Amino acid sequence: MVAVALVLVLWAAAQTDLAVQKLTMKGPQLPGIGDGDFIQRCVDTHNRYRSAVTPSASDMLYMTWDDALAKTAAVWARNCRFSHNPQLKIPFKLHHGFPTLGENIWVATSYTIFTVERAIKEWNDEVTFYKYHENSCSNVCGHYTQIVWAKSYKVGCAVQICSRGVSGFSNEPTAAIFVCNYGDAGNLRGVRPYQAGTPCSKCNGTQCQLNMCSDPQRDGVKSNQFWVSVLVIRPVLLLLTLLGAFGVQQIYPTIFAYE
Repeated sequence: MVAVALVLVLWAAAQTDLAVQKLTMKGPQLPGIGDGDFIQRCVDTHNRYRSAVTPSASDMLYMTWDDALAKTAAVWARNCRFSHNPQLKIPFKLHHGFPTLGENIWVATSYTIFTVERAIKEWNDEVTFYKYHENSCSNVCGHYTQIVWAKSYKVGCAVQICSRGVSGFSNEPTAAIFVCNYGDAGNLRGVRPYQAGTPCSKCNGTQCQLNMCSDPQRDGVKSNQFWVSVLVIRPVLLLLTLLGAFGVQQIYPTIFAYE
């Protein structure tokens, strides 16, 4: 059992060292794309605005998270450019399930003012310039119409601190950029973002959730790769390590370790 105890001690030490590194890490920190709270806030904030459109929507799809979209957003955000990813419209270039993707970008001179809710609210505030019945816009409306695009039912977002500034926006070393990618892509020229009518009246047999059409089979459950890793894969690997150490001890009973 000495070998088993040794493995446990080494594993515990590694976990402690990792925790210490996180606590002593220098520099500002923003949530990563695997942060559960960040994910939930992105999804909930989008759905809050989607469920409350005026006039009400008859075909609004309930929006859920997509890990692949989040990774795409993270890769582009690291470029720290106040411009759209040029590969969004290349068929199936960035996502195997969507031929093209939509994208919203928010930037600020300081990461300290960033919150998911603030960024998405500023996009949604463009509703002031949009007239649904005329399908017209008197200023900038593309961020808003993407948020409430009925057929965009998947979202993935990422936020990045840009220590060298955001190209095309600011040279401040505290600048930040927040990117969300959407599937299906929205903002088709000449098309309204959704069909007005009684909420969920065009769900075609699917469930109605918060005034939006929800289909568990279509929406799927958010990819829980991180939690699967934490709750399943890591314990299994630890168990295999312990069994391996125990097996080695049985074969070589005189083996020992020293420092």
